[in-house]
Amino acid sequence: KPILLNTEYTEPLYDTFMIALPHLFREFSDFENNTKIKISLTGKLNKSWVIEWKTDKWIFADSINSKIYTSIELPDDIAWIIFTNTDREKDKYTTNIKINGDKSVGLKLLELVTVMS
Repeated sequence: KPILLNTEYTEPLYDTFMIALPHLFREFSDFENNTKIKISLTGKLNKSWVIEWKTDKWIFADSINSKIYTSIELPDDIAWIIFTNTDREKDKYTTNIKINGDKSVGLKLLELVTVMS
């Protein structure tokens, strides 16, 4: 197996990619404080990130102590394809994304573009 696919190397990359989440979801702004969106990757890397609405912006949440408005789950290998624009026809990956909650919020993840692309 290629060494770069080891989570020792991919986890910091995904952490870096996820820094874009507050910016990505900025158009979703009509929420009560503490509304949360959870993004989870599955596969070799099983990890989640949570952002929450605070007054006028999305920030990363330290804990999940209230209800998740929308949770989004996708395989880490599909996330890599989407986030790095390896395949620009991203719509075909919607069947790989599990969304619990607001579908428009969940599908927004297809628009995440990273510095790698």
